[in-house]
Amino acid sequence: MTKDEALKQGVEALENIDRWLPTIGQKGLRDYEADALAAMKEALAQPAQEPVARVTGVSFGRFIVEPLNPAMVLPVGMALYSSPQGNK
Repeated sequence: MTKDEALKQGVEALENIDRWLPTIGQKGLRDYEADALAAMKEALAQPAQEPVARVTGVSFGRFIVEPLNPAMVLPVGMALYSSPQGNK
């Protein structure tokens, strides 16, 4: 199961929780449900990440990196991350 499939299943379960668990009436749990739904919907709304470069070889113990977009400039020493980094 992919991340998106799991998130969709979670959203569906929380949206239909009254159908399969009608005894829930606690406000705290309702708040938790709303928070969980909002977080999952936000995660599903984010676009899929696309790779920006690929390793094409190794020379003298160093990786050779090629941008997938030929117009992109990757300066020497530029850090490449596997996921977006937050602004700090």
